[in-house]
Amino acid sequence: VVLIGDDGRMAWSWSAEGRLLAGGRSRLDAGALRGEPDAASNAAGRLSADWLAWTTQLGRAPSRIVCLVDDGLDDGTGGGIARLGRSFGAAWPGAGIDLFRVPDPIGSTLHRLRETTAGGKPTRPLDAQAAVGDLAARPGRAHKAMYRWTAFGLLAASALCITLGIQQRRSAGEAATEAAALTGAQRDRVAEVLPEGVDLTYPVLAAQAERDRLRIERGATSRIQPPPPILAGVEQIGFVVSSTDVRLEKLTLTTSLASVVVSGPTTESVELLPGTLRGGTDLFAWQTSVRINQQGGRYRTSISGNWANDPDVPEPSS
Repeated sequence: VVLIGDDGRMAWSWSAEGRLLAGGRSRLDAGALRGEPDAASNAAGRLSADWLAWTTQLGRAPSRIVCLVDDGLDDGTGGGIARLGRSFGAAWPGAGIDLFRVPDPIGSTLHRLRETTAGGKPTRPLDAQAAVGDLAARPGRAHKAMYRWTAFGLLAASALCITLGIQQRRSAGEAATEAAALTGAQRDRVAEVLPEGVDLTYPVLAAQAERDRLRIERGATSRIQPPPPILAGVEQIGFVVSSTDVRLEKLTLTTSLASVVVSGPTTESVELLPGTLRGGTDLFAWQTSVRINQQGGRYRTSISGNWANDPDVPEPSS
């Protein structure tokens, strides 16, 4: 529906099944009301552009156009308003257009809403609040304010990230400078004990190479360790295990490592075995704690240790 009042203002609305879809208003050029072709085409073009935007947003387009014009608008020839109506039809092809000259366009529209059928029932549901609710649900100032504050929050987060990045870069630069200073001090310290002409690109490697060279020159040889007493170790472990409630399942002895796998009827008997081995054997240094697993109604664990008389073998850790 397009309403053209006596003051030259134009208001339009789209509706479907008595429900408002879109609406707008604008002022017509005086030349369009007098029937000037260019002015009428321009007015129809502006209206068509506005309707195209709503068509894109709603995905719907009007199939019938009802144009209500105030009787007070008369150019003297009676053809201006008709030419404006034809311009509307040409700007929106495919839709039927009806042009009516009425004394009061707004009053005629309100009267149309009161029309009833022969049975006395309204031809369409008259829910004024529905149209108001649809308009109120459109984005307003609160939504725009929310968008602005969201943008400000993103900008603040971006500034914080940039600040953290600058601080991290500064810290990385300071760490690189400190590392270079330590490397230089290390190089100077190594240069004090190495002969001249030695490449100090890698000072630690240069010091190690010089140490190996001096050992060779002085005739230093690697110390040969005597073999460990394997049989004595087997006897000690077998004697200690046989005196407890656990059963020896596996015994492994190498030149540097001892490993015992035992199982017992209770967790207490298995947990006490490391202490019993440390007290009953003097050839090994056993670990201080064990991990117990239950298999087939018995508790099983593995205990490892090193030969105690081997100075190059470190003490086992738990």
